[in-house]
Amino acid sequence: MLRSDFLPLPAWPGTGGTVPSGAAVAPAARLPQLPATTPVAAETAVYTPLGQDVAREVQQFISQGSGGAALASPQARWLALQAARQAARSERSKEGLSATGGVRSAAAAVGAAASLQPAQQAFLDRIAPWAQQAAQRLGVSPRAVMAHAALESGWGQRPVRDALGQDSLNLFGIKAQGGWTGASTPALTTEYEAGQAVRQTQSFRQYADLDATFGDYVRLLAHSPRYQAALRTGDDVQAFASGLAAGGYATDPDYAQKLVRISRQIPSP
Repeated sequence: MLRSDFLPLPAWPGTGGTVPSGAAVAPAARLPQLPATTPVAAETAVYTPLGQDVAREVQQFISQGSGGAALASPQARWLALQAARQAARSERSKEGLSATGGVRSAAAAVGAAASLQPAQQAFLDRIAPWAQQAAQRLGVSPRAVMAHAALESGWGQRPVRDALGQDSLNLFGIKAQGGWTGASTPALTTEYEAGQAVRQTQSFRQYADLDATFGDYVRLLAHSPRYQAALRTGDDVQAFASGLAAGGYATDPDYAQKLVRISRQIPSP
């Protein structure tokens, strides 16, 4: 949870919307090295001076192309065929990797969305318009803002509630300190002291709507010197989370990594 010992901040503008082993090869009889793009399959037999002649013939055929002189020996013809097949396989492999690169990216996004529970997806859908606007103002990824809200509120399932059981809409666990004059409510929270988790009752801010929630969140991060390292980190959620942790947003020593893990479940908007 947040330690928010900062001064009052200006008001938030209205948003108005939501070779095989064991084969002996005589050093003097090895084939010369072929170009890297056309490797020749290794043979288990020992190469003789005849093998060297064949190698030269294959090299000449490759360099001249199919329009050059025909290969004289069956050995040379066989080796050239293997080299051509290997080159073709290599080219097809490259084309396949290129063609599937975008598909893998799309599949990763679909996989992330598929890993979400319906209630989690509903939470993201609910806060998406405000999260995107807040992210733009802070210079960070919307996924970072959504993951932060999900971490602090348990995907909206464990909100800070007031004495009447009403949702305080405090999605980011911001405490009522540092000159806060708005509504607040006490709630149990977990803090870490000397590495040990301790349950405490502390006062948390209470908001009237999501405009107020995200407005206060942006003001807190944008105007506090403690969190400047988290700003303008773009799509680097790790940098954003590390900036929050370094600024003392929470006492949990694993806070940054928890935020990053949650962000990996969220597809890019």
